[in-house]
Amino acid sequence: MHSPSALRRIFPFLLTALAAVALAGAARAAARPGVVALTPMEQAFLAAHGPVRMCVDPDWEPYERITPEGDYRGIGADLVALVAKRAGVNLELVPTRDWDESIAASRDGRCDILPFLNQTAGRDAWLLFTRPVFNDPNVFITREEHEFISDLSSLAGATVALPSGTMVEERLLARHPGVRVIHTASEAEALRLVSERKADMTLRSLTMAAWTIRKGGWFNLKIAGQFPEYANNLRIGVRRELPLLRTILDKGAATISPEEVRAIVNHHVAIEVVGPVNYRRLLLVLVGLAALALVVGAWAWQTRRMNRRLGAQHAELLSLSRALGESEARFRTLADTTSVGIYILRNDELVVVNPGMTAISGRPEQALLGRDFFSLIHPDDREMVRKRSQARQQGENLPTRYQFRIVTDGDRLRWVELTAGNVLYQGLPAVIGTVYDITEQHRSRERIEHKAMHDPLTGLPNRATLMERLERALARTLEGDGPPLALLFLDLDGFKTVNDTHGHDAGDRLLMAAARRIRRCVRAADTVARIGGDEFVLLLPGVDSRDQALAVAEKVRTALARPFEQDGLVLHVSSSIGVALAPEHGRTARELCACADQAMYRAKHDGRNAVRLCATPDGACPPDADSAALQEVP
Repeated sequence: MHSPSALRRIFPFLLTALAAVALAGAARAAARPGVVALTPMEQAFLAAHGPVRMCVDPDWEPYERITPEGDYRGIGADLVALVAKRAGVNLELVPTRDWDESIAASRDGRCDILPFLNQTAGRDAWLLFTRPVFNDPNVFITREEHEFISDLSSLAGATVALPSGTMVEERLLARHPGVRVIHTASEAEALRLVSERKADMTLRSLTMAAWTIRKGGWFNLKIAGQFPEYANNLRIGVRRELPLLRTILDKGAATISPEEVRAIVNHHVAIEVVGPVNYRRLLLVLVGLAALALVVGAWAWQTRRMNRRLGAQHAELLSLSRALGESEARFRTLADTTSVGIYILRNDELVVVNPGMTAISGRPEQALLGRDFFSLIHPDDREMVRKRSQARQQGENLPTRYQFRIVTDGDRLRWVELTAGNVLYQGLPAVIGTVYDITEQHRSRERIEHKAMHDPLTGLPNRATLMERLERALARTLEGDGPPLALLFLDLDGFKTVNDTHGHDAGDRLLMAAARRIRRCVRAADTVARIGGDEFVLLLPGVDSRDQALAVAEKVRTALARPFEQDGLVLHVSSSIGVALAPEHGRTARELCACADQAMYRAKHDGRNAVRLCATPDGACPPDADSAALQEVP
């Protein structure tokens, strides 16, 4: 536990400042309706946390997208920006390639929020959700001549084109099992099938339908009714570790009026229809307006209720500002109960720590107070953190959030994420920071990256890793910074017979044993990769001559020719190996791979269990040393 005297010295200063900020914010909120009032704890959280990292779907028009210039645009972008502005939250966009990468980044803690998504049971596992910031009903899209769908029982026997695996399909079939679903690869294909009379209808959200019909030029399609069993209630998802942030954003979402939502939607999706009066279409419009009126009425009721709640919170804030003692107790409770590490640093020494900081560092409070903060950091990361801290205290504009390793009392390494800012403590410059333990997220990311770059059966590097290392080594060789290199293609002779005779389990165990034998034949700096089936590739950087490369190949051939014993079985295989040298046989990865592959097949053609060297550039095959006469590398 941190000392009460230290807390008493800092809390009155912090809370007095927070109360002043809160009162000023309350005055501004009164002058500008819609700006929310935050409690001292909420303001302290935002001050310590810094910018809120946000991952989005980079290609989900008209809801959200990232432009080629890196800007966040769309209906969701405008709504979330308005929520953040009202709540006083500073957003920081984390670019991703696609929605799957955004979901992964949210799961492993690289993003604090996902700003525009439906709440599901699966997402509840790692996200907290605000109230809906946008309600979008799903509607039926049909051809122009199709009747308006007022009775959903009429859907029996109808064909509905839908992308595979959507929640809309599950709910539609659950309520209307007589519907026949035609699966498509995309929503665009579903619209095309309806347009070409290959399906009766499809289902999309109202906003998406209007935008798609306009942009895609589907002018023979129309909106023919609403699917009331399901609507998109798009919310802001917040990491479960940040409940205060969810509360803050929820306050901002409560201030958004239906008029503001309509203005934002109309800015992005505006359709103008010019032509003679179509009474059937007029009926559709009236039905749509009636549905919209219900939604607006519900939204207005909810907004009035939230305004009453905000008024009560505003009164509570004024009461808190008159009772700093009570606020200090609440702030101390927050600092004592959170798992996030909180510290204050002055002259590089820790002067205040909370229990979260002691738990993360593995040291009691007495061992931390007065200690050099940088002595806790891993030596390889220490200088980086020190330079950033000094530069920030000198006023440089640096990222406020970065990751590094600390060494615990038991010499264990933990990955942490630091957020820090400058404050005055007892009248002197100091740094206040929060430390998040991200060890498990970091290990999970390392495991995922390892799986992506290695063969799951043998644990050897896969084709992608091999090509990356080959390109790098080849570049050094051609630039004169590295010696020649050798590339060996290897195929097991007789492996198919083992698989066919003894089964795939025996074949898998044989591949793992062969990988271990090959690995023992080469140096630590060499790469042994499995690129598929019974094919292996060896990358040998820094070979002195073709004789050395052939000697390594012969050593591998001899090792694999020995019998393999497993579970009472004695299995026999051999290997055919092709050898290519750079730059002698090629100056690109493609040329080297092709040459080594051809040499390997020549070894198979010549009777297998052999080593063959790549043909020379003039097309002639150089004489290969007799495999049996080659010496093994010591």
